[in-house]
Amino acid sequence: MNDIVIQIPIYKAAVLIYWGDRKGLYKAVKRNSDKATAREVIEEVAPNTEGLTVTTSGRTVTIYLASPPRDPKSWAILIHELSHATNFILQEVGIPHTESTEEAYTYLLEYLTRETLERITK
Repeated sequence: MNDIVIQIPIYKAAVLIYWGDRKGLYKAVKRNSDKATAREVIEEVAPNTEGLTVTTSGRTVTIYLASPPRDPKSWAILIHELSHATNFILQEVGIPHTESTEEAYTYLLEYLTRETLERITK
């Protein structure tokens, strides 16, 4: 499969990471959400996009990658997008990004990165 879903129970959120073409992205989002959300995500992905994070209704975040991470550049794009996902999720639950909340942000980014690496590198 070209996608993984990471559940974040503490924040009642999820991150869908998909790599591949737009048609596959539509199917992955629809499988994990609904048609309207899938259309919303597809509309955000422009041609030649290497990576993009799309927030949708609720606390679901979709990360689109043109290809699976294989080299330093593509891994960096993934981490960049995971950072956007972290920001969205914590802002949605009312945790602003400040010096006093920095640990919450870095712990969530660490969790998302670890879960992603464990699933992609199997």
